[in-house]
Amino acid sequence: MGRVQRTNVGKIIFPLKVSEADIGYKIKARLDAHGLTCRQQVQAYCEFRGRIRKNYMDVVAFMGQRPVAIVEVKSGGLRFSKPNESTIQVQKYRTFGLPIFFCRGAGMVDEVVQQIIDLENWVVEGPKGG
Repeated sequence: MGRVQRTNVGKIIFPLKVSEADIGYKIKARLDAHGLTCRQQVQAYCEFRGRIRKNYMDVVAFMGQRPVAIVEVKSGGLRFSKPNESTIQVQKYRTFGLPIFFCRGAGMVDEVVQQIIDLENWVVEGPKGG
C-alpha cells in the first residue's frame, strides 16, 4: 500500500472508478427484472487438469434453478478490450458447458444483458425458423 495523505485520513472519498461489483450488480438487476434469477460470486467446482478446482463466477444467470449463462466482469475497459479465451479461468468455466459472456466495463452492460435475454428466448422458444 502506498503512502496515505494525512488530509484523506478519516474521510470517505467518492470513487471515480466503477468497480466490478457495481457492474455485476447492474447486470444482475437488469436480468432479474427480465425474469431470470441471477447470483453473484457463485461458487462451483470443476475437474480441470486432473484436479478438482474451486471457481467463483462473477454472475451466473439461472432459469429457475438451472444455470444458463456465466458472465465474467472486468472493469478495466480498454485494457480488456478482447476476452482472453486462453486464461485458466475461462478454460475452467468452459468445463460447465454454459455460454460465457464478457462484460468489459459499465458501457457494455446493456449489450451483455441483451445477448443473455436473446439466449434465454432461444432456450425457451427454440431456434428461430426451425
